[in-house]
Amino acid sequence: MIMPTGTRRRCAECTKQLSTKAGPRARYCSQACRQRAYRAANGLYSQAAGIRRTSRCEQCGTRFEWIQSRDGEGRMYCGSACKQKAYRTRRTEHDRWSQEWREQERREREERQRRQEQERRDEEERRRGQEQARDRSGRRNSHHRIYTVEEARRILYKHAQMTDDQAVPIPKSVYRTALRLTHPDHNPGTGAEAFKEVHEAGAFLKRHGLLHGIV
Repeated sequence: MIMPTGTRRRCAECTKQLSTKAGPRARYCSQACRQRAYRAANGLYSQAAGIRRTSRCEQCGTRFEWIQSRDGEGRMYCGSACKQKAYRTRRTEHDRWSQEWREQERREREERQRRQEQERRDEEERRRGQEQARDRSGRRNSHHRIYTVEEARRILYKHAQMTDDQAVPIPKSVYRTALRLTHPDHNPGTGAEAFKEVHEAGAFLKRHGLLHGIV
């Protein structure tokens, strides 16, 4: 069969145009197409073999043909170069996302540490304020608080410079003598703490009805 002049023949397998140097009996553009045609003709492929698919490369956008039985369900790239380029792109995106995630984790960790440090400082400030308030309260109430009758008797007789005769109720003269001897106006050398202590002891005995007798 003589082909018309100027007509280019096509490969029987991939439909590409044959080279001008191909002989008059050439049917395939390459050895790979010849082997695929041989396998399809001899049942080496499945029934779906030989169905040519046309897809668009997701990387470069060009259209390409592929055989379904050999390449599985589908192909996304026209060749290994586009496939490697797409892999590098995905890897770059993954690295960028990982870096952003690590940066976000670092900012959140620093924010947690800052909040914990602020809470610790606030707690220390609150504790320091409580201690200062207790100190001020202790300075205002630094005199000894009296809780028993025996302790009140001991304080009165000690500051009155008398001997306790275990009289019940306690004479008021003991209380007045103790107040006179510890009063700061009459005794500048005596501190005010002793006077407060005597006054508190007397108030305690009055509340319990034990400060009566000789005036």
